[in-house]
Amino acid sequence: MARRTINYFKNIRESIINDVKDVADFHARPDKTKEAGFFSIPRNVFCYVDYLGYIAFGYKNGNRTQNTRCAEEFIKKYFPSKYRDYAELIYSMWRHGTVHGYEPTSYFATDSKKKPNKIKVNWLSNNDSEQGNRDAHLNFYPMEGKRATIYLVVNTCQLVDDLLSALDNLVVDLENNSKKKRECEKRLNEFGNPSDFNSIQRSDSKNAVGKQIFIAWQNRSKTKINERGETVE
Repeated sequence: MARRTINYFKNIRESIINDVKDVADFHARPDKTKEAGFFSIPRNVFCYVDYLGYIAFGYKNGNRTQNTRCAEEFIKKYFPSKYRDYAELIYSMWRHGTVHGYEPTSYFATDSKKKPNKIKVNWLSNNDSEQGNRDAHLNFYPMEGKRATIYLVVNTCQLVDDLLSALDNLVVDLENNSKKKRECEKRLNEFGNPSDFNSIQRSDSKNAVGKQIFIAWQNRSKTKINERGETVE
């Protein structure tokens, strides 16, 4: 595998456009006959944030990557300023919710010293690319008939564009900081290397994976492939 440098971010940017932005734009088209992308687009966006956050910051606790901390710091530093004050809330609702529970997670907080003493934050997802809907992105709206409840709106099209902007901001930062560039390139190349199965955290999974690697070798195909994945005689 060729060594990865910050030029590799061009591949990541192209991936975001092809796999996420084009899909978001497809679901936003005026003549759409199906409504979709409400959860899948944010899910993909925040998985990129996980990856880019580790590349940018690389926080670890021992040998274990602090993925959430890296991602939240990435949002605060590289996404538009509108995200900064709510990075942890956005990430908890829209990343953890869509990845672990299919849809965003709603939260409530209580404080007996405040009025109201219980506040709920629910979510709304919008897949329309018109400017008015984009302007509503990351706004908190109260809903009539709902006491002490606000709705955090995410516009899928604006979310993807903000991810692309964040990636571009990271690249500029690295171009202007040679030390950080070297650190990030080191982490980029870590992802290209196989991991020791002993790095798997859950013990049952780790033990199973170690055995399954050897079983897979025993059951390997007699047909070989080349570097392009094509079968060879």
